Amino acid sequence: MMACVGSAGFLVSFVLALTRSAARRDTAAFLALLEAVVAHWTEGHRVLILDHLSIHKSLEVRLWALAHPRVRFWFQPTYLPWWKTLRGLAHTIAHSY
Repeated sequence: MMACVGSAGFLVSFVLALTRSAARRDTAAFLALLEAVVAHWTEGHRVLILDHLSIHKSLEVRLWALAHPRVRFWFQPTYLPWWKTLRGLAHTIAHSY
């Protein structure tokens, strides 16, 4: 399965969603969300689909990713609408494990 953070309602039978709210949109809040993901899904690999918000690429987040090899980040291309991208990509990601 694939974990899609922060999005719900598309490909519901295929994508699992975990959402959290935070007082601020900062690196600390995003790291807390990442920890919630690994605590919630304790087995297998996870692919997190992210946009290009600067906190998603901060040094702290990159270090976190190195320490959690079963979690992979996939950044949406900036030149395509996310829906078109996910429809074709979902199949590819699902069959890469």
